[in-house]
Formats: sequence, C-alpha cells, structure tokens
Amino acid sequence: MRKRCRTAALLSWDIVLPANTIEVPELSSGEILELVDSAPWFSGVGRCGDRRACGGLVAEYLKRCGLPQPDFRWIDDWDEAGRVARNLDAERALWTEEQAHRDRALDQVRALGRDAQLQDSLHELSIIGYEKVRPPGYEKVRPPGYEDVRPEGYEKFRPEMEDEELARVAAGAGLWTASLSLVWATVGDVLAPEPNPFLPKLEVFRMGNWPLGFEQGSFAIF
Repeated sequence: MRKRCRTAALLSWDIVLPANTIEVPELSSGEILELVDSAPWFSGVGRCGDRRACGGLVAEYLKRCGLPQPDFRWIDDWDEAGRVARNLDAERALWTEEQAHRDRALDQVRALGRDAQLQDSLHELSIIGYEKVRPPGYEKVRPPGYEDVRPEGYEKFRPEMEDEELARVAAGAGLWTASLSLVWATVGDVLAPEPNPFLPKLEVFRMGNWPLGFEQGSFAIF
C-alpha cells in the first residue's frame, strides 16, 4: 500500500508502508561477483517494476542489522537523491552497523588465514566494478560550443542526466556493498547459520536502485 505525498510533483517521492521481508539465499564469493557483473547499475532508476519486492529486500537488510521495519520513501529524481545523500551521516546510513559486521568477519578471515582468498575476490571486484562504473561505448561529453577540458576518453555514465558524477557515487556505494558481501562470504561457512547481512542490500543495487538511508523517519530508496 502506498501513500502519495502531496508535494510529490515537486520532490518526486512516495511514502510506502513497510513491506514483508524477502528471503535472500546465501551466495559464494564467485556468485557475488557474477551478480555484480549482471547489475544494471541504475539504468532502472524511476522504472522499478516491483517496489514492494525492493522494499522487502531493504526490510530484510534492516532486520539483519537488528533494526525494525520502517516506512519507505521512494525518490525518483537525481537532484533529490543527491540532497539526501549529502545529508546522510554514519548513523542514518547505517555505516556503523555495517562496519561492525565487516570487522567481525575480517577477524575470522585473519584467524583462518584466508587473507589471500579475500584479496583475490576484491581484486576481481575492482576489475568488474571499474567496467561497470565506467561502461564503454557511451557518448563522449562534448557540449556544443563548450571547450572540453575533461580527460581524453571521458565517458558519460548516463547520457540523459546532467550529474553523471552522482551516478558514479551511487555505483561506488553499490560496489562497496559488494565488497562487504565478499568479506562475509569468505568466512560464511564459519559464521553460519547467521546470514550474510549485506546480500539483501546488494540485491537492491542489482535491481537498479540505491538504498540511501534514513531521513525524516523513513528509509529513502532511489
């Protein structure tokens, strides 16, 4: 059930009532890398076909972080997403909770001597991620009548948007979530039956959405 905000015409967002959580299967490091490689990386922004499913994934992510289900705020505008992102802090973006999970997994990686295995996975992610954040074949940014001072080979991430750098920030957030997922997956057999807390959030990114964080009592999703 969705309640349309009265100012939605100006801000392009909806308030969505809490969704049921969605079960997310555990993935190996290799499967996580395959998921990253298949992600549309925000080509679906504003065109999410199943917001309830996406909300259910965020609800499952918050559950794994030990937090209750909130209302969801859907944002369909890049400028508004940028404003929310700039105003986030460690508490509202759940960076503190994520860091705690990451540190616990890293302790196990070191204790089990799986450092090299994790580094290999992260190296592969950096290769895949670079191609995803800077996809080849997009039009060059050379506005008519404007002297192009950008580096040779500079490419536009989303040709239809003005602030492609924000798209890179969003993609970077997705890749960071992928790296957290890999850290946990490296020792997932030891941490089981506790599930990988980062996989639901990574799936939201894979759907082409950006789970931003809490603002005004709701969880914002772009």
